[in-house]
Amino acid sequence: MGVWLWIGLATVGFGGGFPLSKALLDSGVGVWQFFAPRYVIAALVILVFITRRGMRDPIPRNRGAALGLVNVAVPTVFLTFATDLLPASVAGILVAFIPVTTIAFAHAIVPGERFTTRRLPGVAIAMLGAVILVVGSRSSDGTALSALGVALGVLGVASAGMGGALNRRFAMETPAIELAASQFSAAAVALLVVSAPLGGLALGGFDTAQWIGLVAMALISTALPFYSILKAAETASAATVSNIGYLVPVVAATGSILFLGDSVTIAFVSGGMMIVVGVWLSDRLARTVSAPATVL
Repeated sequence: MGVWLWIGLATVGFGGGFPLSKALLDSGVGVWQFFAPRYVIAALVILVFITRRGMRDPIPRNRGAALGLVNVAVPTVFLTFATDLLPASVAGILVAFIPVTTIAFAHAIVPGERFTTRRLPGVAIAMLGAVILVVGSRSSDGTALSALGVALGVLGVASAGMGGALNRRFAMETPAIELAASQFSAAAVALLVVSAPLGGLALGGFDTAQWIGLVAMALISTALPFYSILKAAETASAATVSNIGYLVPVVAATGSILFLGDSVTIAFVSGGMMIVVGVWLSDRLARTVSAPATVL
């Protein structure tokens, strides 16, 4: 598969997860009940796959701990709380700020990933589109903007940005499936430890629809997008892979409109178009080799 196909799969998986998680939380699934099952299921599926393939050393401890905490557990906790406190579309839109932090961290810690000014026009257009989406967001469920929700979202985005840079650094040396197993196994353990004392393992009262939703979150909105990111990061730069953060809000807002009743607004249409154009332009200009780029 090409890099952009992996990026597309990750975008749809992550973007669809925001309205789905909002629906699960609104159906009565507790915030702490929401964490552990999805990552335990995702980890088990990938570990079974690795075992059947006969792969060795599926869980490198150091990298698994780093990615599981920084790239999975911390962003999951903070962004899930943010989703509960904010309109689903706004919670998804916060993810649009992950690329900036990913590029900054990659510039500092990933060999050869120096940010060039050639990408600035595309990044600026995509960021402006995200701002337009934030300002113009409306939710029909009566959920208002929350300062705490925004703060938690920002912290989750910062951690995810660091995780994105680490993804690229580790993916250059370790197969994607092994890194995915590392992340989910470490994250599942961390989230089980954190959520157990807070009622996170009280799962007996879930109905069939809620379990279907949790399994869908585990497979479609967790295992698939994280694995897709790692596959893309094997050959693409952190800056290119981080474009997922610009595209996810479009999918998240679209899902909120289709399934949660959010309104279609001029801001959604114009902001979404600017994000797509900005992502395309950033990638296009980064491939231009006719003139030297300024490296920051």
